[in-house]
Amino acid sequence: MPQFLAKKNLLIFIFCFFLIPAFTQAQGQKIFTFEDCVQEVSLYNPDLAVAEESVKKAVLAYNGSYIDFVPKFSGMATYGASDSDISSSSALDASSHGGVQHQVSVGPSVQQNLFSGFKSLASIEKSRADLEAAQANLALVKTQVSFNLKTAFYRLLFAQEELKLTESIVPRREQNLKLVNLRYEVGRENKGSYLRTEAQTKQAEFEVLQARQNLKVARAALLQVLGSKDTEDFLVKGNFKTTLPSKINDFEALAKTTPSFLQSKAQVDSAKSSTKIAKSGLYPSLDATASFSRVRNDTSEAVSRWAAGVNLSYPFFSGGKTYFDVKGAEAEHRRSVYALQSVQNGLIYNLQKTYSDFVNAIQSSEVQKKFLESSLMRAEIARSQYANGLVSFQDWDLIESDLINTQKSTLSSLNDAVLAEAAWEQAQGKGVIP
Repeated sequence: MPQFLAKKNLLIFIFCFFLIPAFTQAQGQKIFTFEDCVQEVSLYNPDLAVAEESVKKAVLAYNGSYIDFVPKFSGMATYGASDSDISSSSALDASSHGGVQHQVSVGPSVQQNLFSGFKSLASIEKSRADLEAAQANLALVKTQVSFNLKTAFYRLLFAQEELKLTESIVPRREQNLKLVNLRYEVGRENKGSYLRTEAQTKQAEFEVLQARQNLKVARAALLQVLGSKDTEDFLVKGNFKTTLPSKINDFEALAKTTPSFLQSKAQVDSAKSSTKIAKSGLYPSLDATASFSRVRNDTSEAVSRWAAGVNLSYPFFSGGKTYFDVKGAEAEHRRSVYALQSVQNGLIYNLQKTYSDFVNAIQSSEVQKKFLESSLMRAEIARSQYANGLVSFQDWDLIESDLINTQKSTLSSLNDAVLAEAAWEQAQGKGVIP
């Protein structure tokens, strides 16, 4: 019978604190699920907005990098005036005369670069790499915001459950105080035992006040992640359910799929393209031009003119600028390669660690549930024995304290498992934000 009661109490405890919706709903109080918070953070989180705008900017820069392959058209209109003052009329031809002359010229022109030392192609490659880096950064920000959201949400959920747990401990401590007081009044217990039980009751009441403050702090932390300025009290609804992850055989391959690796790889590609751009100064530049114009002045009818040609230029000496630009770009490329290696090594370690921590956290929560089951049984038996004088106060007090501590540890272990899951998801570059 005691074993049956202990299992029944364990089920009641788990149901009340971990499986049912985790909130005590006040009249008209807002309740947010995790899905509600995901929707809110997607709309209002400023970090996401910054990363999304960076991607838009990179897209525009990438599209603009093709401009060098498109002819440049321009229109031209010129006006000129001139005056010649002839002092010797004998030097004049019959058709010559003095005074102000006016000339107007209008027409279009076109210019096309034919070769720029591979600079145009390298610019496209660099813009593409910068776009990939921006996209990887957006994925990285989404992962970080997802981690922050999940952490803040479940810490608030934990704070709510902690408040419920501490509130349930107070009446148990009060019952214990009454039991010890009865035995003390009839001379079957000493005053020290009574005073200790009284102090434990006061401690339980203090922990309720502390849990209420922790709840306010956790609520503020979640609001910060959501990007909301709402100061109205609200609660969250959810549970601490987690499942063991599948076995990972190749952490190196997994590391190469994360946003951090992809971002660093894109930075390597960008630095490589920057080196090509710097080296373009060592090559000649070839441009084709064509123009057409209509010219008219005071002494002649309008005439048409056209011109076409090819311009070849080569910078024989630029004061050493090209040399230093190339060397600087090559150094940046080498730096980015080493940085990529460092990022990859760090990712592999972090993946292994967070995976191990997650598995250990789940197994630890299962062990805590077993300890809770045994503590509930021991507490039921010890209470009955102490009431009948079959066990000393010291032994009963240890068993009661062990039950309360185990209840707290079980709640913490379930919360730790969810937070470890969030860290494992972050390490993989996964998240809840679309």
